[in-house]
Order: sequence, then structure tokens, then C-alpha cells
Amino acid sequence: MPHFPQIPGAAMVLAVALLSACSQEPEPADAEDVKREAREFAETLKSFSADQKDQAVEEAQQALTDLNERVDRLRERVSERWNDMDESARQDARENLDRLEDEQARLAERFEALRDASGDAWARMSEGFSAAYDELRDAWQATEEDLPE
Repeated sequence: MPHFPQIPGAAMVLAVALLSACSQEPEPADAEDVKREAREFAETLKSFSADQKDQAVEEAQQALTDLNERVDRLRERVSERWNDMDESARQDARENLDRLEDEQARLAERFEALRDASGDAWARMSEGFSAAYDELRDAWQATEEDLPE
């Protein structure tokens, strides 16, 4: 599983969105909450100007770090429920986790582009990061939905 480099920072909006979907509590967050919080993060990221790049990058990095932890917990939940799944559910889980891993890697690439962006490219890169996050969120939701109760 890919892991993102560790850079300090605080990405409260994305961290809350991501952590709510796979908290350590027994009940996962409602998928609609995750979608809403993801939209809020995307809007927050877009509100950062090129002059605020360092702050945005710092927050995005912390969010990626938190995301890695959440993905690890989601994988653990899938593993814990593996024996309760029929072969079709297992295949769906494998495919969803593969997609999640692909989107996680894509998001890491977009983060690197965001971190390296300057002036004119900032808006384009922040939109690319937000789009990659949306794809990861969708992969996350598919994995959550396919888990047996």
C-alpha cells in the first residue's frame, strides 16, 4: 500500500471528512456526511490563493497522513469481515480496495503537483487535487458500501 511522505500540518476539514468515515468507533459515518465534508474541503482548498500556498500544502499534507491511517483502518475492517463474505463480496472488496489504492496513489501525485505549483498553476493544481480526492472518496464509499454488517 502506498504511503504519503510525512509533512507536519493541520488539515482539519479533510481530516474530519476522512476520519468520520472510518472512525475507531464501531459505527462508520454516513456516506452523505463524508460527501458533504469532502465538498467543504474542496471549497476550502479552492479558497486558498497562491499567496497562501504554504498553508494549503501544509493542511493537505496532514489530511493525506490522516487518510493513510483511515485507509489502514478500512483495510482492517475488510479483513475482520472477510470470513463473513461470500466469494462475490470478496471479489468486490478486492476490486474496491485496488481502486482505493490506485486513487490513493493518484492523490499523492496530485499532492506533489500541488506542492510544486506556483502562481498561475496554483488554481489548476488545487482543482486537480480536489478532483483526485473526489475519486478517492468514491472508491472509499464503494468499499464501505460492500462491507457486510
